Amino acid sequence: MAFYDEDRARTFTRAGRPATQGLPPPRPWAAGASRAVASLALASSLLWPARGGAAEWTEGETKPLVTPGAATASQPFSSFEWGSTGETIFEHTRAGLRDPHFGMRLYRDNPVPGTLHEIGNPAAPGSDARAGAPDGAHRFWDVSFGERMPVFTWYDINPERARYARGFQVSIDAAAFMLLDFDSQSLGVIDTDFRIGGSLDFRPWWDGWERLSLSVGVFHESTHLGDEYVLSAATIQGDAAPTANSLLPYRANPSYQAVPVTLSFDYPFADNHLSLRAYGGASASFGSALPNETYPSEWRAGAELRWTSQDEGNVMATPSPDAGVVDNIAATLKRRSTGVHRDQAVAVRADHARQRRGAFGLEVAYELLGKRQYQHTGPNPRAATFAASGGYWYVQHAMLMLLYNLDTARSSSNALGLSLDWIRGRSPFGQLTEYTRVEAIAIGLQYYW
Repeated sequence: MAFYDEDRARTFTRAGRPATQGLPPPRPWAAGASRAVASLALASSLLWPARGGAAEWTEGETKPLVTPGAATASQPFSSFEWGSTGETIFEHTRAGLRDPHFGMRLYRDNPVPGTLHEIGNPAAPGSDARAGAPDGAHRFWDVSFGERMPVFTWYDINPERARYARGFQVSIDAAAFMLLDFDSQSLGVIDTDFRIGGSLDFRPWWDGWERLSLSVGVFHESTHLGDEYVLSAATIQGDAAPTANSLLPYRANPSYQAVPVTLSFDYPFADNHLSLRAYGGASASFGSALPNETYPSEWRAGAELRWTSQDEGNVMATPSPDAGVVDNIAATLKRRSTGVHRDQAVAVRADHARQRRGAFGLEVAYELLGKRQYQHTGPNPRAATFAASGGYWYVQHAMLMLLYNLDTARSSSNALGLSLDWIRGRSPFGQLTEYTRVEAIAIGLQYYW
């Protein structure tokens, strides 16, 4: 098994001696570039209370190397990065129905009011009434595309924490949330909500305070009903000129801006396998087409119970040709539980050794979301107007998720998840919130970048 030193770009054998297949020698300009980066890192370490940072390593200095699963470093260390980084300051809210990530859920539920289904002879009079007649539960696909893309991150690593880094991170947030009804006419898109904005995440780098994290953002969201939902059966299923769906409650496509603030508290238990998280937050809307600007426009509260496998020395587990099938499978699973591949492990400097998550995780998550109520008062779909109303609409989301962590060397959120979801309350999609309820069990697939 070979070990690759990330910091010095050299390959090592298990005994720690340089191997013959090392990487090509650095180009002449590389030394100057590395000195410039080291100078920037030194300036960063002076501005921020970093300890044991990358700037302490001067050119030509040799640092001891250790393999994954070794003892963690005795002191924190810090650095910074522009663009994408593997360090996480504020974690995804797993049960957040508007958490920007790539994912999908499949479920059956009653159709959205006004939905039309396939019929025969759609050109005949009264086709909308026939297409809108009750036909049982429909199959829905709730899908999201997006992520929080880091622009700049300054992080301070507590070697005993595997789930997150301390520091601050500036990100671009972008997402699209789409609802499809596979039993509606033309397998229709019912609604798509587009979101673009940014966020600033912060986690204190003082011991004891690192369990707290804060995310403050700002975004614009525009909502759009799908053509298959808005247009008549004669238009979608026949050859008639475009006409509106006569059963459509109204067409508003409201848009708004909002400033969400979320505070989170993490409690890692003694063995670092199990941790508990609780969070809460509120949003203030402005420039909204809806009468929802009274603070808080939205609020949410959630909790997560999380189990993650850990290294525990299993990085060196090796299948034996003399062992049985069961023993070989067990050895392979032990090594993969550390996140280390079969033929190579990543060696790190001893002063950068840190607790690592394993490849496998299990999480139970719940969130309650409240959205300020309003009433539709407009006379027709093209002149939708609204009036403020008291109280909040609520939607609950609970999920049980199996996770496969794709980056175990850092506090990255990069993972694949298979989830079983329960959703009950008002639809989170655009104007559907005002007149659509959801109560369903869903199967989901999630990807966190």
